[in-house]
Amino acid sequence: MFEINLRKTIIRALGRIDDYSLCSKKAQFLYPFIGEARTFNRPFKDKKYTIATEAMFLINWAVFGDVTTFMTSLPVLLDVKNKKVVKYNDRKSIRKIAKKYFQWIEGLEKGEKMSLCDMFFLVSADIIWNGSEKLLEEKTKLFFEEYFKMEAY
Repeated sequence: MFEINLRKTIIRALGRIDDYSLCSKKAQFLYPFIGEARTFNRPFKDKKYTIATEAMFLINWAVFGDVTTFMTSLPVLLDVKNKKVVKYNDRKSIRKIAKKYFQWIEGLEKGEKMSLCDMFFLVSADIIWNGSEKLLEEKTKLFFEEYFKMEAY
């Protein structure tokens, strides 16, 4: 994991999460088989995704490190209500999760500390990372608080 000031620099650099143009990469698991079991019932046929989605995905990895696998190892979003993968050109849905990231980044810029608990804030909306539904459960948060260093870093 990166040192705190470097993490903040990375977030500022990637903070332009409002670019809805198409990413040149195809969506694929960063770590094959890690997190894949949580998404098998929602296959994603369209491997396209936006630069905004990629930026948020990279922010997750820069800030939370390997613990991000509890969120996702795939740059694909999920509509919680419909239980469907968000299409790359669904700007309205992508904006919903981007709004959470903007709120979070704004708080960090005002001096709020980072914590693993921030993951729970980032997946507390209608649009979340595909595979992160378990983070919506209270028992998962209790597990994190018991077994991970949750204080601000």
